[in-house]
Amino acid sequence: MCVAGAVIAWVADNLGRHIGKKKKSLAGIRPRHFATVTTMVTGFFLPLITILIASAASTDLRRILVEGRSLINQTENAKQNLGNAQRDLKKVSASLKDSTEKLKTESKRTEAAIKQREDVQDQLKTASQEIRTKQADLQRIRGEVSNMASTLSSMRRELGAARTSLKTSQNMLATSQAQVKTLGTQGASLQKKIDYQTRQLNDNMRRGTELDIQLRETEKQVDGLKKEIEDLTITKNYYSNQKNQLETQIDDLRGKIRESNERLEVLQEAANQFAQVAMSARVGDMIFRQNDELARVILPPNISADQAEAYLRSAMKSAGLLAESHGAKESDGNKIVEFRNLTAERTAEAQIAELVKAASSKNEPQFLSLFAVWNVFEGESVPIAGKVFANKLVYRAGDVILEGRVDGTKSDGEILQTLNRLVAYSLAAEVRRNGVIPPQGSQGAAGQVSLEDLVKLGKQIKEEGRPIRVQILAKSEVRAAGPVEIVFRLR
Repeated sequence: MCVAGAVIAWVADNLGRHIGKKKKSLAGIRPRHFATVTTMVTGFFLPLITILIASAASTDLRRILVEGRSLINQTENAKQNLGNAQRDLKKVSASLKDSTEKLKTESKRTEAAIKQREDVQDQLKTASQEIRTKQADLQRIRGEVSNMASTLSSMRRELGAARTSLKTSQNMLATSQAQVKTLGTQGASLQKKIDYQTRQLNDNMRRGTELDIQLRETEKQVDGLKKEIEDLTITKNYYSNQKNQLETQIDDLRGKIRESNERLEVLQEAANQFAQVAMSARVGDMIFRQNDELARVILPPNISADQAEAYLRSAMKSAGLLAESHGAKESDGNKIVEFRNLTAERTAEAQIAELVKAASSKNEPQFLSLFAVWNVFEGESVPIAGKVFANKLVYRAGDVILEGRVDGTKSDGEILQTLNRLVAYSLAAEVRRNGVIPPQGSQGAAGQVSLEDLVKLGKQIKEEGRPIRVQILAKSEVRAAGPVEIVFRLR
C-alpha cells in the first residue's frame, strides 16, 4: 500500500504539471482550475482502482473490506475465548498436577503394598517350613509311639506268660508241699525241689514286678507322647490358621493393588481427557461436575442378569433426559449420555457387564448410581460411570436421627439460622456417618425440608421463649439410597 501511494502521488503530480503546461480547459473552466480538477479526479480514481486490484488479488483484503466490523468483533471474541481457554488450561493443569500427586501417592502405596506382600510371603515360607518340620516330628513321634505300643504289647504278653508261669509254680509248690506232707521219707530230695521251686517262684515274682514297673513307665511315656501329639496338633492348627490369614492378607493386598492400578489408569485417562478438553478451548456454562449423580435406581433382591441390564438401561434413559434438560448434546459422534472406553481393559462393554454382574443374583436390596466421569459444559455429551451399593436399612420409622438445642429467647432470624444449620449440615453429616448415601452434586441432598416448615417450627420455639431441645426423627423407613424424610419433635 505504501508503494501504491507513492506511485499514485508521482502520477498525480506529473499529470497536473503536464496539464498545467498544456493549459488545457474544458467547458469554459480556466486551465489552472481544470488542472486542479483533473488532479483531484485522478487522485480519486487511482486509489479506488488500486484497492479494487488489490482486493481481486488478495482474498484476505477483500474479506476485510467486506466484513470490517464483524471481523473486529470476531477477533475480540476469539481473544476472549482464548483467555477463557487459557484459564481453563491453568485449572486443568492444576487438576493434572493434583492427579500426578495422587498418582505418586498411589505409587508409593503400591510399593508399600508390594513390600508388605513380599514380607508376608517370607513369613508364609517360614511358617510353611516350620509346618513341614513339625509334620516330620509328628511322623517320627507317631513311629516311636507305634514302636512303643508294639513293645508294650510284647511286654504285656510276657507279663501274662510270667503270671501264668507264676500260677503254675504256685500250683507246683502246693503239690510239692502236699507231697512233703504225704511223703515224709523223701524229705531231703523234696526240700531241694521245694527250694528250687521257691527260687523260681521268687524270680518269677521279681520279674513280674519289674514288668509291672516297666509297664507303668511305658504307659507314662505313652501319655506324654499323646500330650506332645496334642500339642503338636494344636501348633499345626495354629500355623494352618496363620497360613490362611496370611493368604487372605495376600489376596486383600492383591485386590488393593488391582484397584490402585485401575484407579491409576482412570486418573491417567481423565488427565488425557482434561488436556484434550483444554486444547479445544471449551466455552459455555458448566452443567455437571465430576462425580455429579445423574440417575439412581433401586434394585430388588435376587434379580436375573437380564433384569439387571433392563434396570441399567432405564437409569441411562433417565440420565439422558436430565442431561438434555441441562443443555447436554450429542458431540463428536457420542450420544448425550453413554459409557466411554476409559482404558484398554475398562471398555464401555466391560463396565456395563461389571455393573450387571454386581447388580444380579444378590439376596439383599441394592441401588445403582450413574454419575459424570468428568466436568461437562453446555453443548457437550456426558460420559458416565456407575456403581452398585448395598441398600441396607439405616433408620426405622420413628428413630431419632439427631437432636440439638435451640434458644427460644433469640430473634426469629437467629432461630431460623440455627435450625437451618442443624438440618443442612449436622443432619447431613449424621446420616452420611450412619450409612445413607445421598446424591452427589446439585441434584439432591439428605434431609431437605421446606423453608415454610422451618419458619413454622421457629415460631413454635419462639413462643416457648426458652431453650428447646429439638429432635429430628425419621418419618418413614430410611435406607442407604434415601430419601430421608424427617419430622421434628420439641422437648
